[in-house]
Amino acid sequence: MDGAVAEAYKMLEEAMKDQNDYRRYWAHRKYEHDMVSRLNYAHDKGLEQGQDQKALEIARKMKDMNEPIEKICTITGLSAEAVQKL
Repeated sequence: MDGAVAEAYKMLEEAMKDQNDYRRYWAHRKYEHDMVSRLNYAHDKGLEQGQDQKALEIARKMKDMNEPIEKICTITGLSAEAVQKL
């Protein structure tokens, strides 16, 4: 094991001798993990919403150009019903 890693484990073991410290440490780790998960979820949702908005924008332009509904659906991935509502 790398010297720095071994030293870090040694320090961690020393800090964990107290049960309260141990619980606080793992509660903090869980909190950090949950925060990262929430941020990743929000990021993914934002990207998804942006892609949906772009598909609608493209569909509107194509519909204004009198492109066939089937072609709009194929290019944008939207349903025929969604395109007809535009």
